[in-house]
Amino acid sequence: MLRKERKVFYRFIFLLGLFLLGILFNSQQVSAADWPTNESESDILGGHVHAKLMFEKDHSQEYTAVGDTVTVTTELTKLDDIPLDESYDQSSMVILYPNVEQGLELIGQPTYMIKNGNATNTGEFVPDEKILTQNVIDMGFNMYADLYKDPFHYTGVMTPIKVKETDDLDDFNQDPRYSDTFSLKNILVNKGTVVTLSYQVRVTQKAVDVNVGKLFSFHSVIYDSSLNGTGDYDLTNGFLTAEMPGIQAMGVAFDQQSKNQLLDVKDAKAVHLSGTWHDDPTAKVTQTLTANGKDFQVPQNSFKDDGTFDMTVDLSSIVTKAAEVPVTIKLEDDHGQSASDTATLNFQQTNVAPEVQLVAPAEGEVVNSYSSTREIPIQLKWKDDDSEQVTLSYILDSGSEIILAKDLANPTPGEWQTYDGKINWAEALAIGMHHAAFDVEDSDGAKASKTTEFSINVQPDILGFKTVGQEMIFPEMYISNRLLQSSPETGENVVITDTLNDPNLWRLTVKQTSDFTSGAKTLKGAELSFVSETQTASITNNPDGIILPVEQATTNDYSLIQNEKNHFQLNIPSGNLTGNYSADLEWTIVAAP
Repeated sequence: MLRKERKVFYRFIFLLGLFLLGILFNSQQVSAADWPTNESESDILGGHVHAKLMFEKDHSQEYTAVGDTVTVTTELTKLDDIPLDESYDQSSMVILYPNVEQGLELIGQPTYMIKNGNATNTGEFVPDEKILTQNVIDMGFNMYADLYKDPFHYTGVMTPIKVKETDDLDDFNQDPRYSDTFSLKNILVNKGTVVTLSYQVRVTQKAVDVNVGKLFSFHSVIYDSSLNGTGDYDLTNGFLTAEMPGIQAMGVAFDQQSKNQLLDVKDAKAVHLSGTWHDDPTAKVTQTLTANGKDFQVPQNSFKDDGTFDMTVDLSSIVTKAAEVPVTIKLEDDHGQSASDTATLNFQQTNVAPEVQLVAPAEGEVVNSYSSTREIPIQLKWKDDDSEQVTLSYILDSGSEIILAKDLANPTPGEWQTYDGKINWAEALAIGMHHAAFDVEDSDGAKASKTTEFSINVQPDILGFKTVGQEMIFPEMYISNRLLQSSPETGENVVITDTLNDPNLWRLTVKQTSDFTSGAKTLKGAELSFVSETQTASITNNPDGIILPVEQATTNDYSLIQNEKNHFQLNIPSGNLTGNYSADLEWTIVAAP
């Protein structure tokens, strides 16, 4: 600690002088190239405080690139509730800034944060302009740096210590005044109290010139006022070093303008990205741009010889609503090096998204279809509040987007509009369930927040009887001595389903498979025929059956033609006995010849 009879300035000169004398007499005990220790954490101040030096980069942790912003933090944690001894009232944690010759440029001012339980507070360093800082760092520490052949000259800040007027510092009574309110002894009292001392640096182009392949080193050191009777730097336990990966011969980084972009969804068609890069001139370099896991083509001539890159890309295929979208630029060369950086773009949606609804088929409905089906009619409703046009589209299963209607006019914004159309496909869909999802996008680039969909159940094609009447009933006739002729009371209900819709591939036939009988009696000479416009064909007298005419009744159904000119006819000659006669008919669908 500082004694009344000794000035701070003189004390450092005195201590360092003694140390230098020790070096002159014991040079074999000192490394000519390195500091005594290069640990990133240690227990200090009598073992009551744990100190840790660390850094965090805003880009890749595997390598360092021009444009990287690095936050360097020294963290001090009180390990117990034992108060620090009075001998530590002039102990200070000294934060050493890296030299600009390393290609590291200081950003802003350092911060001093205190956390005690849930309470947080902001501390203060000794003001830069005070003589104490100059003595401790500029003169004191840099003499050690020279001794250990550190090529850099350091500046920095220090936590406050107890200073009295009798310490005879020339600026003691000058503003800003010395204060030990935030000294380590006064702050690190309770177990768990954490002091965080941080600063930021930016990697400059100079780092490429002087630091390729070399590690960057950050240092902080405790000045322990209990050491050697009058205090000294604790270079054995309190000299902390954190090493950051060096500059490789390749690097890439988005600039802050790209990283901090706040974009509207409708601007996703033209997103501007820029930053810095460098590479080995002898290597062949390829560039890859990825957004939300999808690759996008890097425009030609985006990467300039001056170490910058600049491009405009269309991300509208992946940006349909407000979201955070990670965009990664990656460089790779034929020497095996790679570098990448990621910017998270924040897309917001200022215009109101359109809406879409299914009318027919209904939302969620399952529509049965067949292998030969190539289209399904649909009806949609859509609404948009603030755009002049919309585009309707759909996706079948997980395929590509298909446009239903492009640039539909929006005559009455905010009101529902109706669209009638159809979805179709060129190749047969596989047997099973399929899904059609419909979307709407307005002319400002906003898509519906919710799509609407129905399912298609594809079944094998069908060719077969849908219905066949059970009976063909003729009216009652009275026996006579002349030929009787009659037609059925009603038409025969014969319907065939053909989902291929090609009646040229088949024929409907009918044949009589038994005589007309009533118990043991047979209706002699009876003949069943089918009368058409061109002929009367006997069914009874054609054991192989006859071909009957059909017509399309519905989309997939065909029915037997029956009218005044096309009908069944029964002829019964005279000489038969009374009875309730019946015969069997066989209906068949046969392949067309």
